[in-house]
Amino acid sequence: MAARYPHDSAAYTQGLFWADSVLFESTGKYGHSEVRRVDLTSGRVLARHALAPDRFGEGLALVGGRLYQLTWKEGVAYVYDPDGTFKHRCNPSMVTIERVLPEAEQAREERELAAAGKAIARHLDRADDAILRELCEKHLRFTGSGVALALLDDWDAARSKFVKVFPNEYRRALGELAASAAAMAAKPATQKAAA
Repeated sequence: MAARYPHDSAAYTQGLFWADSVLFESTGKYGHSEVRRVDLTSGRVLARHALAPDRFGEGLALVGGRLYQLTWKEGVAYVYDPDGTFKHRCNPSMVTIERVLPEAEQAREERELAAAGKAIARHLDRADDAILRELCEKHLRFTGSGVALALLDDWDAARSKFVKVFPNEYRRALGELAASAAAMAAKPATQKAAA
């Protein structure tokens, strides 16, 4: 062992890396997840950003000068991308980048897909606009964030600057579940009972 450094023993560390002479840490546990910037030698937390209590923080990465913290079970990420460059930093074989549409527009697109016989892959069975707005509202409520307040104050403009990062395998699985549910709903009652 070359050296020992103090660390918050209550932190449930999920992600950790060193950059620009600073230690960055992602902590987990519902109600206690944060991203932290930590002084390595003293262990003092220099800055912290709490997640909403219903989010469990996991890994942390620095990509293109931005920090990305993963969460445990949420399955989809929403990224604020005001300059529209995020999609160029992603691997399209692994994820699909989509616009976050107004709820009515997403519903219209889903009706068109259903009419064409295509399965609908809807995350958490809710519109992205509603999920994202709720995340921003919770973030404001639990952290008092001025950024969240500004986004919510002009929601239509703010929403247009977010993208949805949808893992392709998760999309495929949701599509299969939706197709299976649709097939089951189309069966006569006697066949459903036998299944």
